[in-house]
Amino acid sequence: MREIYTLASHPPDNHGITLIEQDYETTLEPIVIDGKAGWKSSSSSFDNVRSVYFDVTYDPFVSGKSSHVEVTIEYYDNAKRIAELVYDSSDKSITKAADKPGAWKSAGKLDFKGSKSWKKASFVVTDAYFNNRCNGKDIRLSAFSSDPLIVGGLRIKKLDR
Repeated sequence: MREIYTLASHPPDNHGITLIEQDYETTLEPIVIDGKAGWKSSSSSFDNVRSVYFDVTYDPFVSGKSSHVEVTIEYYDNAKRIAELVYDSSDKSITKAADKPGAWKSAGKLDFKGSKSWKKASFVVTDAYFNNRCNGKDIRLSAFSSDPLIVGGLRIKKLDR
């Protein structure tokens, strides 16, 4: 399989990636907008921070086995803000967690405009590691905002080197 994904139906339709509905940091709630199912970050243990986590579970994509990938996130553009997609990488120069070099590397930023529409953003990653070193998960979308993040799904496609 060259592509894995999770769709934000209720319950989530997980195929090699698990959308984390609840953990110590965030709680997600199902939502439907414009006829499309999604999940919104309804609460956070941190004021004015909203996060959505994903865990890569398909073995051929974990522990650096598929390091060259394209990550595509579908989100609802509900408010003006900047969000960041971070992931568990093999890049030892990333030392945000000293005991986990490579964790929390930025794939890129999403510039929300408040257009009230579904959008997609894709990022090419050449050093994916996906070994659960970002708070026990592999990928996080987060924003400093009191407005909820709303996601419709996440896809990871293996790229040829």
